[in-house]
Amino acid sequence: TLPLGGGTVSVPYAFSGLSYYGGITSLTATLNGNPVIFTPSGLGTLNANGSGNFTLGTSGSYELVVTAVDANGTASARTSFTVNAAVPVPTPAVS
Repeated sequence: TLPLGGGTVSVPYAFSGLSYYGGITSLTATLNGNPVIFTPSGLGTLNANGSGNFTLGTSGSYELVVTAVDANGTASARTSFTVNAAVPVPTPAVS
């Protein structure tokens, strides 16, 4: 949830690609179709990883798509999440 009055929220992410033969040759990720910058670890091995934090300042729906490639082909996985704007809590009324 975004803070009241604007601002940003930090959303951590982590993903991995698993190859049963030959090793992961590349990992890529997109957030709502835009490339995600991350430093992969484990490329060339059977299990490659990536992680980081998104800094988001707009409420809405987001989709993270991760693609792994090895000598046998390409596989992708996706997940969706929503960032909400904070709603002011009403103050109590006395009558």
